[in-house]
Amino acid sequence: MPTLKKSKSEGADKVRERVLFAMKRIMMSNRAVRTRKAWGERIHTDPSRINSWENMNGHPTVENLVDMCKEFSISPDWLLLGKGEMFGSAEIIKRIEDLETRVADVEMHMNLRKK
Repeated sequence: MPTLKKSKSEGADKVRERVLFAMKRIMMSNRAVRTRKAWGERIHTDPSRINSWENMNGHPTVENLVDMCKEFSISPDWLLLGKGEMFGSAEIIKRIEDLETRVADVEMHMNLRKK
């Protein structure tokens, strides 16, 4: 017997969960988007809408999802379907570059490397 398709609400709830997970992870690692206001500006939505997602009273729009994918290099397959890796390769490269910069700063601060 074939499995029944999930309800639209159940699918939308899963997408919201991934949006919130990605948002929290990015907010922890990206100083430019540490607030809901900054996050909302980057994905063109009001911070109160983000609060409603967190309180399980609403869902992101398709436009919000597209903006998240573009702005933060989030894989649409991961965001919509839960498949694959969260971040695309551009984000991985940026994170590696940021890490290299931080290591260089620490080495310079500890006088291990010259300017």
